[in-house]
Amino acid sequence: MPAPPAASQKPLLLPGIAPHLFQSRAPTHRQRKMIIDKDSSPPVGPSPEHARTPSNESTAVASGDDVDSRLQAVEARLLAIEGKIDGAAAKMGVVAAKMGVVAAKMGVVAAKMDVAVAPRPALLTLFAGWLMQKIWAFILSLILCRTRCLFARHSISFFYITVLHFALVTGTLPVFPGLPPEFRADLAVFHPLHESRQDGFSPTSTPFSLYELGQKTFVLVAFQK
Repeated sequence: MPAPPAASQKPLLLPGIAPHLFQSRAPTHRQRKMIIDKDSSPPVGPSPEHARTPSNESTAVASGDDVDSRLQAVEARLLAIEGKIDGAAAKMGVVAAKMGVVAAKMGVVAAKMDVAVAPRPALLTLFAGWLMQKIWAFILSLILCRTRCLFARHSISFFYITVLHFALVTGTLPVFPGLPPEFRADLAVFHPLHESRQDGFSPTSTPFSLYELGQKTFVLVAFQK
């Protein structure tokens, strides 16, 4: 049996057979590179290098600025809403104060209504008050007339002064039997609505004195010459 050829020996070339069929099956350098490139092929879609272009980076920066501006706008709106809420709270406080004032006024009105609805004093109490007022007016008129009559030309007795001031208080001049006739025509009581008597007596033709009883009545008393 013949020995195998040495490694350094060339293969036997047979006529009609291409010599490359007897070459080694190991891949060449070019085939290896193709295999490596095939195994490490990039994924489908744009490559990372393409995503990092300057135009894309500027677009990302612009989008970030847009987001910041939107956030600032939202914050400004929130601050405006908060200001409106504070203004509304202040207005509500003012309205509450006005309502308090109105409630106080209503309380005063209610108190006045309670006073108005309160029971009136009895008729006897009213009569007693009216009588006391007349008594004090009579006493005051006596004092005033007695003081002024000291300066009159003719003195009048205390009885006639009493009769006269009874007329001043009651508004009438009664005719008493003891009153002298010469005084009946010359004694007159004039109220603000009366200018003269029916018998033609006028205060301008006879000496008179002016008396003020309280704040309502002015009395003209004429004396005989």
